[in-house]
Amino acid sequence: MVKQFNFLVAASIFFQMSLAGAQGATFEKEVPDQSSTGRALKVEFKANTENPELGRAWLFAYYDQPILMDADGPIPASSDIMVPGLSYVASTKQIIYKKADGSSVVCADNVATGIFQANYRETGKCNITLSKTIVSQDNGFVVKKLPGIKITLSVHE
Repeated sequence: MVKQFNFLVAASIFFQMSLAGAQGATFEKEVPDQSSTGRALKVEFKANTENPELGRAWLFAYYDQPILMDADGPIPASSDIMVPGLSYVASTKQIIYKKADGSSVVCADNVATGIFQANYRETGKCNITLSKTIVSQDNGFVVKKLPGIKITLSVHE
């Protein structure tokens, strides 16, 4: 439980958004790396299709579950990552990114809606990349440097 809390605290503390000119935008978020359990971090687009009038969309970061897994091992936390400018358009079932100049880029299309969730296909105009980094984790008493993962969303015309 403490690890999950630390993951969410670190995920909410380490975020930065920078605009890369009028051509595109970049959003970055750093999270502690919890892949030591043999799981790999996955990031995908999600939207609130239960209340589409809200127009909410985000990135969802989670660790996949290997086929052979120790049942006693800790389950790494997942995280909803709010991205300023990312939203859901119910009429077209698309996740879009609204840029600072007011124009929009379609990041993902809804390809299937199941009982519990919708699945989105990336359009290639909003690329999600993962890279290794070092993150600082401050519990109020000690600052630790830990392996981390940088999640980058790059938006292109």
